[in-house]
Amino acid sequence: MFERTKGKSLDIALSGLLILAGLFIFADLFARSSQRHIAYSDLKAQLRQGSLVEVALGSDLITGTLESGATVVAQRPGSDDTLFQHLDKAGVTYRAASDWRSVFYGYVAPALLLGSCLLLYHRRRSGSLKAFGKRGKSILLSDNPDVSFEEVAGCDEAKHDLAEMVDFLQTPEKYLELGAHPPNGVLLSGPPGTGKTLLARALAGEAGVPFYSLSGSDFVEMYVGVGAARIRDLFRIARQNAPCIVFIDELDALGKKRDERGQGNEERENTLNQLLVELDGFDKDNKVIVIGATNRPDIIDSALVRPGRFDRQITVDAPDWQGRLAILKVHCKNRKLCPATSLESLAKATSGMSGAELANIVNEATILATRERAECIAESHFDEAMERVLAGPVRTTRILTGELRRRIAYHEAGHAVVATLCEHADPVQKVSIVPRGKAALGYTLQLPAADTYLMTERELYDRIRVLLAGRAAEKLVFGDFSTGAENDLIRASQMAKRIVGHFGMSGEGSLLHMGHEFREVSLATQNRLDAEADKLLMKLQVEALKMLECHCKRLDLVAEKLLEKETLDSEELLEIVSSQSD
Repeated sequence: MFERTKGKSLDIALSGLLILAGLFIFADLFARSSQRHIAYSDLKAQLRQGSLVEVALGSDLITGTLESGATVVAQRPGSDDTLFQHLDKAGVTYRAASDWRSVFYGYVAPALLLGSCLLLYHRRRSGSLKAFGKRGKSILLSDNPDVSFEEVAGCDEAKHDLAEMVDFLQTPEKYLELGAHPPNGVLLSGPPGTGKTLLARALAGEAGVPFYSLSGSDFVEMYVGVGAARIRDLFRIARQNAPCIVFIDELDALGKKRDERGQGNEERENTLNQLLVELDGFDKDNKVIVIGATNRPDIIDSALVRPGRFDRQITVDAPDWQGRLAILKVHCKNRKLCPATSLESLAKATSGMSGAELANIVNEATILATRERAECIAESHFDEAMERVLAGPVRTTRILTGELRRRIAYHEAGHAVVATLCEHADPVQKVSIVPRGKAALGYTLQLPAADTYLMTERELYDRIRVLLAGRAAEKLVFGDFSTGAENDLIRASQMAKRIVGHFGMSGEGSLLHMGHEFREVSLATQNRLDAEADKLLMKLQVEALKMLECHCKRLDLVAEKLLEKETLDSEELLEIVSSQSD
């Protein structure tokens, strides 16, 4: 408290000096502007006429006062030695002028300016605790967020785990009677867009307590000590406003694992250490709950997630089809849907999508219906919105003609035919040669028939065969490859490397796991695993090519239909493939 009062008094004193100095400079400039500057010869003429009453002699200037009371200023020459004789002869009083201006402008003003700069620099280095405190209060969402658990869908298990947190914040005495205390911190982990932030706000809304929301990057600064100071100030404000909830989004930016060799970022580690101290230092009845959110739980420091700190970890996964249906109902609650629109079909067709992606689809469908001036949102609007989200908008200005259009048709037909013939591949929902998005000249839309939680070796191999089937069709029909398969090759290569290095499914039976952070293997081992992945890709590409050679009539027929209609849905594709025998 003494240091804070002392710093505040210093700020007031320095600010007062700066204001007085500014006023003094302004008054001096105003006084100078009111003085009349004349030539030295004119001053001597006034002296001969007897008009001068008093003279102040400075090192450079002569200031004279006339009988009328006016003040005149003249530049003093250094070669005139008779000035004093003329002044004595005329009986004019003269004195030495005060040299306060040179002292003030030469010493006092620079000292004040330098002191101000040093104080500002010191305040910025110390983290600006007062400013951050005001910022902490500004991020308080009114009295409490107006979000409830009813508005959060698709994560029932996570809501159930957080419900008892609400009960504790509202009636803590029944837990304290038995000696129980709430978790100091709750870590929400899961893919982006699954509703982690929304869950935290809903928890605060249900409990009716203040809600502080910050990002992990808010505490990361280049100056040593700033992040730790902000952590202390944040928790000081939280304790003053308890019961409350502190939400730290993107916790991995702040709580990333420290370097075991001691070569990490010193400022980030100091900030993390301060957070560890604050979490461990809470009183058991403090009623301040800290919630962290991250989509990279694997890189969070182990000291942060031990019991007593973030001691409860809740996974918020992508919703299943029932969860997706509930999310769609929440977002469509205030929208006018056509009677024939089936949200159940849309929920089943959007396997693997997060709540944010579903909200985006609903919004895009609403925009499309508004653009067409439709009375309600039809299922066709949802289908087009889903394609816009997955593949991008239609590029109406990119017109494909001639041989290029034919090559794209065979490329997409290769994907579609192999996907239809492979037993374990995802079903094809639509295949099109209409350009979409940034670089897609055509696309084959595949969606899982049901929610998948793991994949078998056969399913992974079929996915790679489908990815490589497009360029295989180009090789079969045109005799060469094109650059249009670049994205297919990138995805197939990534999948092959995971099959070999992560899942242990390589042909030689390698069980070595090469995770994102754990790559402590020799260069020779990495080269061997890369060689195995390349061997697997070449094998599956040959199989895709042979499959198209055996079913070349179906490939030709699908390509011809694409050239004719540009887009085929799943029923039309199955009809073509099943009606033709090779």
